[in-house]
Amino acid sequence: MLYPLSCRCGAVRGTVETAAPHERIVCYCADCQAYAHLLGRPAEDLDARGGTHALLTVPSAIRIETGAERLACVRMTGRGPIRWYAACCDTPVANTGPVMEAAYASLLGPVLGGAGPALDAAFGPARLFGFVHNARGEPKPPRTPFLGVYLRVVARSLRARFDGSYRRTPFFDPATGRPRAEPRRLAPEERARLVAAAAQG
Repeated sequence: MLYPLSCRCGAVRGTVETAAPHERIVCYCADCQAYAHLLGRPAEDLDARGGTHALLTVPSAIRIETGAERLACVRMTGRGPIRWYAACCDTPVANTGPVMEAAYASLLGPVLGGAGPALDAAFGPARLFGFVHNARGEPKPPRTPFLGVYLRVVARSLRARFDGSYRRTPFFDPATGRPRAEPRRLAPEERARLVAAAAQG
């Protein structure tokens, strides 16, 4: 079964396979919150507690059918993921590893149509919560261990390297291994300003 993907304006559209390995995650880290502020719609892209809803899956399960040329990307730091968005309307799309061989992608809530019953029915409810100390309000969301997720991602990455499926990705050029768009690297002062804005809610 295929689940639809779309940016807000509909110029970027695609699908993700519901049967592919996946986890539903809510991340409250400072950079995810700052990223929502960078794209200009934190009230829409974050939940009420500042969480970013994500579907962690394999890139080979994702198809961008129209508008791939509109994808742009940014890196908040030199060590963080590549954060992809639709430049036509600044819709967050996905986070990926910095290299194609990492073979993971976290599709973000807005491109999935937001968190809700349809997403829960297709992929199950969110059960993993990261960086909960950054969540707004009390009590904090439950702290969940990520070791199992990390090991599953590593195992998937190794399988993808073995069977060659890591090359089937809408985010990297399979011939060169380079991102399909050049990542913009935020200056430290720009990131600091966005993190401060996110901390104020």
